[in-house]
Amino acid sequence: MCTFAEAFEAVGATEIATALLALTKDGPIPEALLARANTLITDRRGYAYDNLEALVNNSA
Repeated sequence: MCTFAEAFEAVGATEIATALLALTKDGPIPEALLARANTLITDRRGYAYDNLEALVNNSA
């Protein structure tokens, strides 16, 4: 998760990076935090689930 946070931070998406890092803390993950991270990512301009899925599948 930290690598993803670093990638988002590198492109200026610091709020997404902060949310992803918060998800890595020990203990239960609050649903609201998970939902917020999801919203920040999926609302970002240029987001395309199909492209991400293809990237993940091709790197496996």
